[in-house]
Amino acid sequence: MKKSTVLGLVFAISVVFLSPAQCAGPAERSAAQQESSPDSVFFSFLYMESGDVYVGRIAAQSDTALLIVEKNLGRIRVHPGEVKRTEHIFRHSLVRLSLSDHSKYTGRLLDVEETDYVLETPHTGVLRLPKVRVTEIVGIEEERRVIHNPNSTRYFFAPSAIPIEKNGGYYQNAYLLSNSVNFGLSPNFTLGGGVVIPMLFYITPKVGFRVRPDFYMGAGLLAATTLIPDAIVSGGIPFVLATIGNMEDNFTIGSGYGLMWSEGDFEHTHYPITTLNGMLRISNRLHLVSENWIIPFKRHKIEEGYFDDYGNWVDDVELDEMENKLYMALSFGVRIRVGERGTVDFAPVYLLGDSGVIIPYLDFVYKF
Repeated sequence: MKKSTVLGLVFAISVVFLSPAQCAGPAERSAAQQESSPDSVFFSFLYMESGDVYVGRIAAQSDTALLIVEKNLGRIRVHPGEVKRTEHIFRHSLVRLSLSDHSKYTGRLLDVEETDYVLETPHTGVLRLPKVRVTEIVGIEEERRVIHNPNSTRYFFAPSAIPIEKNGGYYQNAYLLSNSVNFGLSPNFTLGGGVVIPMLFYITPKVGFRVRPDFYMGAGLLAATTLIPDAIVSGGIPFVLATIGNMEDNFTIGSGYGLMWSEGDFEHTHYPITTLNGMLRISNRLHLVSENWIIPFKRHKIEEGYFDDYGNWVDDVELDEMENKLYMALSFGVRIRVGERGTVDFAPVYLLGDSGVIIPYLDFVYKF
């Protein structure tokens, strides 16, 4: 198979699969939870089946254990089945703090410092209340609700390193022809797949981990094969990811080599394929989203054609010389929240190869 064919198909996969973001996180929280990513959780209340209430931070979790840094007990480990309910206190949550002298203060929790709680109240402004004097913290529900991004772990197609939550998932449709489903099998592993009628079937497994606040790393695979008889071509892009930010505002860089199999032949890109992507929340129902694929490669030079010794015209002659080429898919668009669980993405996509062309992209996502 020609190198140009290999890279062309890899480029086509990256363009056709400009599909919507995976669902992650709750559909809605109160206005006090404006920044509902794990990075903005100050601490959590864990209401146990036994009647105990633990206050602290969830340091790690799996299917069989929760590691909690409790404010009085230190590091403890519990089984998830022992937890009846969890309530998170986020940055800007509306809370009520009770002090040892029986006074109480209600306001927005701005920060939790080493020795103080920083509270903003409507009458006195910003207060610093010593932790040693605070005897109780209670979260207060608000009537006004803020809508959060349900598709926070992907851009139009390329993923971020932020994992989807366990048992969360979404269905997506793009151009009416592309249909896919992604599902969180564990807190760190997502499995997805789909079909582009009538051309391709693909799978997209991914792992992602929170390394520290506002920084995630992950890895995955995009693998696809054609569904057309007598024209079976399979390919894939194993990739690594690094994401800075949270579920509402973030930037991701990803990189991986394109691979291709056809009729027993194996090809790969000479250079890594790179994605540079970001999202930014600008209103309650609107995000700006940008996704950009950069695909450099080498290919044999091709002449337009010539007359052979018998006077016959010969087209597209492949030479022994190699040349560097660059394909790109650049997009900048919007994500609009529709109803409780749906989003619509729209963006113009600039495809740059041997020539440039702009095509519209449109998709719909439904969280289940």
